[in-house]
Amino acid sequence: MRGALLPGARCRSLRSRAPGRAARRRRAALRGRPPPVPARARPAPNAAGEQVARLVRRRLRRTRGRQAVLLSLPAGLLCGGSAAAGRAHRVLRLRLDAERHGGRAPVIGVVIPTLDEATCLPPLLDDLRRVVVPLDIVVVDGGSSDGTPAVARSAGARAIAAPRGRARQLNAGAETARGQWLLFLHADCRLPPLARRALLAALVDDPDLQVAVFRFAVDLPPPAKGFIERGQRLRQALFGLPYGDQGLLVRRELFQSAGGFPDIPIMEDVAMIRRLKRRRVKIRTLPATLLTSGRRYRERGVIRTWLHHTLLISLYLAGVPPRRLARLRRAEPFPPPLPPPHARSPGR
Repeated sequence: MRGALLPGARCRSLRSRAPGRAARRRRAALRGRPPPVPARARPAPNAAGEQVARLVRRRLRRTRGRQAVLLSLPAGLLCGGSAAAGRAHRVLRLRLDAERHGGRAPVIGVVIPTLDEATCLPPLLDDLRRVVVPLDIVVVDGGSSDGTPAVARSAGARAIAAPRGRARQLNAGAETARGQWLLFLHADCRLPPLARRALLAALVDDPDLQVAVFRFAVDLPPPAKGFIERGQRLRQALFGLPYGDQGLLVRRELFQSAGGFPDIPIMEDVAMIRRLKRRRVKIRTLPATLLTSGRRYRERGVIRTWLHHTLLISLYLAGVPPRRLARLRRAEPFPPPLPPPHARSPGR
């Protein structure tokens, strides 16, 4: 008799609990609150992530300026498992490693050779200030007469003097700049937001990265813009030789072991890339463009300037000495375009 009553009691107990649970869910839904989650389904708190978040806040609370960008990241990013959360964690860890090695030790040493670039330099320095990792910006001046070093110092960069010549200035800047990475840029380029994000992603996502360049883009209206950019992409695809206008990001140890830029008056960027390729180093192209000034094309003419550059690079790859190429560049082998008819003097 007792054994026959127990199953019935269990059934009545189960039947009595089921409507109550459903009723609670309905009442919670009517009140606009989510249904209660069982304790076994709740995610366990990530104690390590919370500890890193507290460490980051404590380390960076004393700082100002660009580091405030990292303080705006929510602590929950460090506890999640998404790709964005992992990247945020690596960015913060990169900043902590930089602080651990000497306060605000720079991660990247940026080298910018200049000669009378007081007008073009401030926009680039403003772009570099928006990079969220510590930079050591070194402007290497070759004897400007327009106050370029003073402009650089007023923008927070370091300015040093070096003998005139792009290769000499780049090597002097590489010796002075601090950081485990070296980034070589021209003074008349721009670092857009996508390029800044691609640079940061390359540092934190690719531990095997050795050398990287940006995609080429020129500040010209169409159709000249498309013509020049497609020509450069074709040349890079065929020969694997990017322009110096694309920037060059390289590990300091690799740059020093390769001997730096060769001391030649022209084509030092191509010669450096060829040195790196001989060492079997993979050159990665970042998925963002570095915007190059089109002032040379506007001043001398698009077709004429493109033909001039193509001739110089072809002769260099054919084995013509760089000193002869420098004389050819100064000689301007292609005649300048004729002025429009209304601009010509009367009687001609």
